[in-house]
Amino acid sequence: MKRILTSVFVTLTILVSCGKDEDSPTPNTPDTPNTPEKQEVKKIKEVQVVLLKEQDTPISSEVAYSYKLVNKTISYEYDTQGRVSKIIEKEEGKTPEETTISYESGKIIVNFEGSDKEFSLNAQGYLSKTEDDLILYDEKGQLSKWFQTFHWENGNLSQIIKKKEKSGETNITKLSYYPNENKNKFLIFDFEGDLVNGYLTYFGVAKALPIGVPTKNLLKTYETTSEHKNDYKIFGTTTLTSSLSYMYDADGYVTDIIENRKGVENLGISRGSTSEHEVTELEQLMAGINNGTIKNKTYKVHQNGNGIYKFEITHNYHITKDVSGKVIDVKHQKFEIYQFNYTEANGVRNYTSYEKAHSDSRDASTTYKIIYQ
Repeated sequence: MKRILTSVFVTLTILVSCGKDEDSPTPNTPDTPNTPEKQEVKKIKEVQVVLLKEQDTPISSEVAYSYKLVNKTISYEYDTQGRVSKIIEKEEGKTPEETTISYESGKIIVNFEGSDKEFSLNAQGYLSKTEDDLILYDEKGQLSKWFQTFHWENGNLSQIIKKKEKSGETNITKLSYYPNENKNKFLIFDFEGDLVNGYLTYFGVAKALPIGVPTKNLLKTYETTSEHKNDYKIFGTTTLTSSLSYMYDADGYVTDIIENRKGVENLGISRGSTSEHEVTELEQLMAGINNGTIKNKTYKVHQNGNGIYKFEITHNYHITKDVSGKVIDVKHQKFEIYQFNYTEANGVRNYTSYEKAHSDSRDASTTYKIIYQ
């Protein structure tokens, strides 16, 4: 799984996202009148996370999707200047991971598993470079370019555009916000990957990396539309929508977050020659759906004539227990769209080729509970 911050922590073997530290002042920088203004906010002691991880299942298994409910904690320590100095991540079934952060003039040093990584800061006090990748900001200190292009409106990040160089595919993420003030100073902008983890990636080492100013308001939704190409031609798009809800303390700081994601993903396509036998097998499946012997599938015929036989089969899974028997609630669907091309003579069809598009949709959530000092 490639994430936007792979280059940041490739030597640290961790994958995180970025955001301005909501709990700490800007790290020491060279003398400059542009150092970001110090903002006092409540310091987070620990974040308790409950998330679902998709598990591999045998190809022959009818239950094609399974999950593991995982509990994870991320705790923080601070130096005498109130900056994050240590992050400890604990996840059941794994060895705890400890990251230390130190601050010097014009740079931040992150140590993970005995390996140091230095990150330079610009005159504004923001992260300026990772490996060979420059990070750009606008005159307001808002992140403007880093692998992707970032657009802001009324103090909030409104759109992210990413174009993949090799394939030419374009991904566009649109973001919306609650009117609530972002008192925690979150900056959430990395949503890639199989997990529901927009905030999870932020709560990692990102808390110690100043990536420009935070958004004015709290994130409400983010919707990513992705192009999918085959032989450099677009054959479809998928859209994932995530929504967030919050609970607050008496001072307006976030105490609980529910991050829910649903939509279509993992779009793929295959083509090739075919035979009547393959069509017959799928028609038998549709007959089983009609007579009620197959319960968890539905189908729809889009076209059946003029040389094209096109239909869609949907596999519906409601998963109520994880691999360990813990109670979960995940709705997962698999979509298969078939198009068989044929010639016809004397009422007999000769199927010549096919095209199959397949994708997945799931409705799953990650929860976060924030404990303050």
